[in-house]
Amino acid sequence: MSLPVLPDVIGLGPLAFPTGPLATVAGTLVAYVLAVKLAERADARAGPAGPAAPAPSPATVPHSPQAPSPVADPALVDRLFTRVAIGLLLGAKAADILGSPSSYIHNPRLLIAWPGGSTAAIGALIGALLLAGPLARRWREIPAVLDVVATPLLLGLGVVALGLRDPRAFPLATGLVLAAGILARLRPLASFPGHAALAGVVLASVAAVGADFFRPAAVMLGGISRFQVMAAITGLLAYGAAVAIARARGRAERGEPQHPVVKEP
Repeated sequence: MSLPVLPDVIGLGPLAFPTGPLATVAGTLVAYVLAVKLAERADARAGPAGPAAPAPSPATVPHSPQAPSPVADPALVDRLFTRVAIGLLLGAKAADILGSPSSYIHNPRLLIAWPGGSTAAIGALIGALLLAGPLARRWREIPAVLDVVATPLLLGLGVVALGLRDPRAFPLATGLVLAAGILARLRPLASFPGHAALAGVVLASVAAVGADFFRPAAVMLGGISRFQVMAAITGLLAYGAAVAIARARGRAERGEPQHPVVKEP
């Protein structure tokens, strides 16, 4: 089955832009703007009793589905998103340059070329971790931030997927947008900070597995690819983590011991 693929270059008036980088920039902006807006809206609804008030420790105050979820600080959402985006770009470009420095010496115009490849992907991950690392001191707030970012991020990734140069582009983009819509409806049911983010990982893995059936590459036994296996494992791990956390919090709320009690003979 042959699906349409966007052209290599998209013209905007007298200018022409490569489809992949343009989709990546557009998807990043969509996710960033929506995430900040959602955080600001939640902060406004929380009022003075939101993040400005002293927050009790999650270890001392149990959380239930009926209790209000912690509100993400809009400034932290903005800072985290900005740092990760800049780290991804700088890390990918640095890895690209270190992978072939002579190419950049002989052709300096490559400095403005969009980085790509597996080496650039590893560099992007390292760059994002390095720039976002200092925010780890606010780790108690990160789960609430991830809950806010999850839905916009799925939408942004859907836009980014349109820039893929193979038949998986439209199925993956459609699946991620549908996943964002489902997550938006399920988010009020979240029972602990980070629950919506884990659900987003599960939904994204389902979209990735489904879209990869349209790939033109070789597959493993039964028509399954390595990418599908990795995506499925990631989704199962996220689902297992959500179930384990929910059960642990349920036992804590009921006052049950967190570990099996061993009776002495």
